[in-house]
Amino acid sequence: MSFHQMFSMHIRHQLKELYISIGIFSFAFSLIAIFEPIFLYQQQLPIWAIALYYAIHYSLYVVLLPIGGKIASQFGLEKSIVLSLPFFVLYFISLAAMPKAPLMIVLALLFLTIHKILYWPAYYAIFARFSDANNRGTELSWLGVFHYGASIGGPAIGGFIASMWGFPVLFLCAGALVLFSGIPLMKVRQMYGRSDFLYASPWAMLRKIEYRKTFIATLGWGENLIDVVFWPLFLFLALGSVDSIGIYLSLSLIVMTVVSFSIGERAEKSRKEKLLRKYTPLMVVGYVFRIISISPLRIFLTDSIARISMAGVMIPMMYKVYSQAKSTKSLEFMIAFEIVLAIAKAATAIGVMLLFILLPIHTAFIATFGLAMVLSFLYGRL
Repeated sequence: MSFHQMFSMHIRHQLKELYISIGIFSFAFSLIAIFEPIFLYQQQLPIWAIALYYAIHYSLYVVLLPIGGKIASQFGLEKSIVLSLPFFVLYFISLAAMPKAPLMIVLALLFLTIHKILYWPAYYAIFARFSDANNRGTELSWLGVFHYGASIGGPAIGGFIASMWGFPVLFLCAGALVLFSGIPLMKVRQMYGRSDFLYASPWAMLRKIEYRKTFIATLGWGENLIDVVFWPLFLFLALGSVDSIGIYLSLSLIVMTVVSFSIGERAEKSRKEKLLRKYTPLMVVGYVFRIISISPLRIFLTDSIARISMAGVMIPMMYKVYSQAKSTKSLEFMIAFEIVLAIAKAATAIGVMLLFILLPIHTAFIATFGLAMVLSFLYGRL
């Protein structure tokens, strides 16, 4: 597809509204995403306890995901996403209250889990259901632009707000933006009719042989937890400044946004498995360099490698996942996908927790990035 065709391509109304919603939501989330674990660390939680926090969250997520599917099947996918947003705002409010009421971390964990069981299965199912099979790579490119493009300024702005006025103010600003992200979806006429949904349906999907390779590859998403939680913590301990971290990671997101377009187009024409495996070694190399990334230039280059490899792995992988979801019951399939993803992240969090309990902190970071390298190879099983 030519550059002109890419911009003139007709995109279904449901996806247009989803893109706009994702753009607003992604910017709001990018304000706090890399700073969330840093905030928990500043509340005197040791790193092993932060890992335990995410282990509990993803374990709850696994158990409750099918309930989120039941709600989405009864009220509609778009309404499920809109319904999830107030819980995300309550999550931000709970975090903002933690400095004065540390036990709010329990409510924060609960609100985050409820938000995600309502948001992510519906989000994935909308894209699987309404994307164009003949232009899915291009649509994934646009999804990347709205997601990562909208996120470009987030880390830098979030770091500035946190350093000037503190994390509670940052969380409240992000919460206000999250509510706005639901407005585009409220204009979409519900296209997903009510359907019967059983708690056991996604678990039955996991046992189907034709999807086994996809679900094994999904276990590699444990690597993503290390990237979004423990890499920012490593940078904070190395640099000691949240605003500088935000600037460096914002710059690498520019690289990722540009590269996503090219990879999405190549996914249209190439075998998805072959394209993914080309980028897996680059992801491994990125984790090798993270240990020595303590200067601004090294951080930018290392995180740029990480963002490029992430786009190179995730776009062809999600291309195949959405294709498989569209060929069957999309909501059940995407919940099964999310269950495997959550199991991978819960298990990874438990492993990282043990590393930080048993090893000195610097050695534990080296071992954690080593674990991420091993998990990265699972993507190649697609």
